[in-house]
Amino acid sequence: MLKESSSNELNSVIITILLVPNFSLISLSSIIEPLRLANRNLKKTIYSWKVITKSGLPEKSSSGVQIKAQGSIEDVPNPDNVIVLSGINANLYKDETIFNYLRCCSRKGSYIGSACTGSYILANAGLLDNYTCTLHWENIDSFNEQFTNINTKPELFIFDRDRFSCAGGESPVDMILEDVKLRFSEETVTYIADQLIHNEVRKPTDNHRIPLQTRVKTRNKKIIRAIEIMEKNIEMPIPRNTIAKEIELSPRQMERLFKKYLGISPAKYYLQVRLQYSNRLLQYTTLSITDISLATGFSSVSHFSKCYRDLFSHSPKQIQNIN
Repeated sequence: MLKESSSNELNSVIITILLVPNFSLISLSSIIEPLRLANRNLKKTIYSWKVITKSGLPEKSSSGVQIKAQGSIEDVPNPDNVIVLSGINANLYKDETIFNYLRCCSRKGSYIGSACTGSYILANAGLLDNYTCTLHWENIDSFNEQFTNINTKPELFIFDRDRFSCAGGESPVDMILEDVKLRFSEETVTYIADQLIHNEVRKPTDNHRIPLQTRVKTRNKKIIRAIEIMEKNIEMPIPRNTIAKEIELSPRQMERLFKKYLGISPAKYYLQVRLQYSNRLLQYTTLSITDISLATGFSSVSHFSKCYRDLFSHSPKQIQNIN
């Protein structure tokens, strides 16, 4: 749960939303709107919020839309709850003023949270050691490579003592609904979800991503199981024969199924899975190309670079230079 206000007002919950450059606009609205609707249903102001930036000036979202701040970090020295909201390039964000502000909040007893990729900022501030967190699915692999001492779970949202995090997109809605449920009732949760046309109130353990069968456009259970094995074995690729045996097919039968439903061989599909993973590491970590090639199961940098160029039409080095 979020922290209740230290004021005398019963059950009051005050949330400070700290925007950093390139924050996610959809996540901002997904935090605020369920809070507004909770108040509407309860017919009193239980939840209140304030949007701040480092300097108090407007901040630009990843979509280019600017949001006017209601204050700066100096205006809220001791928030009850502070949510760091970021978006693209959070892995590159380094601002000691913000890091020090968050550390100070922690020392004063604030509950500190993150949305979308905000866990990068909390981690770089040293505020996630010995905690469990989540973040946007696209960044989980690279986050784990960079912060090996932090327990990360691919969940929609996580409350861990005085830390909380959610995966971005619309997942803040589910996180806020969980707080409302614990604090009030299922009826209030249903009202909010209905108003938002949020057809399913999701549990924290529900998947970040759309189901695999929807992504690959097939419900064939053998193919789905084979892809699941591939996605779980990136650094040490599993031989084709072993995968076929695991899904109770011969290698030739598996080959035919992949060609029929996906138009590609299992070997080529597996290679693409590894290269897509490497692409995320290139974009969201500072790992060397050598380390990334090893992390994605390639025996040499030259082989990795050739395969990467064949798929993406540019070299790994070009991606690193852009970032």
